[in-house]
Amino acid sequence: MKRILLLAITVVLAVTAAFPQSKRPSKVLRQFCDTVAYVRDSIYKVDSLEMERPLVYDVDMYKLFMAPVIYDSSIRQKFMPDLPQDTARAHVADRMFDDYTKVRDIATDTTVNNLLYNLYLTEFDLDYITEATLESYASYNYDGLVKETPTKQQVFSLFKPESNANERKKVDARININKPNFWKFQGNASVQFSQNYISPNWYKGGESSNSILSYLMFNANYNDKKRIEFDNRLEAKVGFVTVPSDTLHKFNFNSDLLRLTSKLGVRAFNKWYYTLSVEFNTQFFDTYNLNSPTRVSSFMAPGNLIFNIGMDYKLSREKVELSAFLSPLTYNFRYVGDPNVDETQFGLEEGDKVLNSFGSTFQFNMKWTIIPSIIWETRFNYFTSYQKIETEWENTFNFILNRYLSAKLFVHARYYDMEAEHRIQWNELLSFGINYNW
Repeated sequence: MKRILLLAITVVLAVTAAFPQSKRPSKVLRQFCDTVAYVRDSIYKVDSLEMERPLVYDVDMYKLFMAPVIYDSSIRQKFMPDLPQDTARAHVADRMFDDYTKVRDIATDTTVNNLLYNLYLTEFDLDYITEATLESYASYNYDGLVKETPTKQQVFSLFKPESNANERKKVDARININKPNFWKFQGNASVQFSQNYISPNWYKGGESSNSILSYLMFNANYNDKKRIEFDNRLEAKVGFVTVPSDTLHKFNFNSDLLRLTSKLGVRAFNKWYYTLSVEFNTQFFDTYNLNSPTRVSSFMAPGNLIFNIGMDYKLSREKVELSAFLSPLTYNFRYVGDPNVDETQFGLEEGDKVLNSFGSTFQFNMKWTIIPSIIWETRFNYFTSYQKIETEWENTFNFILNRYLSAKLFVHARYYDMEAEHRIQWNELLSFGINYNW
């Protein structure tokens, strides 16, 4: 009797632990508790023929005490009784056990399958899983774990070439995502240097120079994967060069840009979007010509605010991302607020501070990863007011040495037909320095 009582307590405790509070119907508890006596009579009745053999809890009854699983054997026993009921028992006749063990195994399988089948027919609100799903779970292999030995970071490792960090596969450890995040943030910061030293007695003459180019870019893009795309980019670029022959200025700016661009697109068909684009651009500092006190440009002189309405074609591949934007309706608001800047060189009439222009725009942007260590970014912008043409083509070649070091070649071409002698303009800079992406 003590053994039977201990068996009953074990069954009740196992069932209580197997079913959470929210999934523990009273009917199920009563059913399993009442089966203790039935299990005793049907499975262990053979023990009455051999009382010296102790009662042993059969491990094959584990199915009764696990989370709710739909086992194939319980279904086959009802609908295909002539087939073996359990693949684990298919070879039971080959095992050299006595008749007691064989009878006990068969009785255990039959009883457990009957109990599970009745449970399937009476309880529908349990979180059932299939037997195939249960077998697909991977087991924990502790012996296969390899403990990584921490290594010290060496200074010279910064100069060791490595694969592009952007192409590394990132593993998302999050399992539960309550709300999808359609925003994607990306940034880049770099400080590039170039230096040229020429001694005063150099036989071909010339002068030494030093230049620094700093660049900051930040993207905040929204894409709901259905209809709406909202792209935002902030760019800030400042570069200056020292020229000893310029006696009026300690250094001159060879690059100065502040640009904010936003594009709101609604999918029309395939990869085409109805798009509204807004762009603001100006510069940070005052710029002068060599050995000249005349100010050429300054902050908000000029300052441009451009509105575009049109169609945008977008293509995104593993190595190429491009956008081709055609706007038949463009409004360009130009402001020159510095009285020391000649406004006529920016298309304004003498004495005016504001210029309103209407026309059309075509803009092409592309980022091409030629190889993991060479990335080409290009921006082509064409604007016509049907009287004048302004065209800019910016190219940046980024030669990545490793995660923090790179060399950049920047080539900027500009065409402006306002004055014949200044129609085609060029700006080129090759530099080396620190580069970081996030």
